[in-house]
Amino acid sequence: MQTPLRDARVARGWSQARALKALEDDAARRRIAIANRSSLKTMLSRWENGHLVPDEPYRLLWQSVYDLTGEQLGFTAVSAVGVQPIQGSAFSSSSVGPEVLAGFQSLLVVCLQNNRLVLR
Repeated sequence: MQTPLRDARVARGWSQARALKALEDDAARRRIAIANRSSLKTMLSRWENGHLVPDEPYRLLWQSVYDLTGEQLGFTAVSAVGVQPIQGSAFSSSSVGPEVLAGFQSLLVVCLQNNRLVLR
């Protein structure tokens, strides 16, 4: 699956290594702690293939690196609790009741708050 995040990198003619270097440089300049290079390589692949949505700090860094908005990079589907449903997920409103989904969402919010990952 091709994503706007991947398109932004390819449009610049950058390799993944070049994009990661730019991300690391921007994070260092902003004093934002990020994952190590090998983890970032895996994360970038998953982000660019649409298997995972970057967390807020990474979304902000990618916006800075590419000088594009979150919408332009495809980050508009991120919900108020900071997560995006995985495409093709086995859990959907048609396969489980709204009570189950609400329960999972509440649990997710608590977990995110406990891990200080809630977007404010």
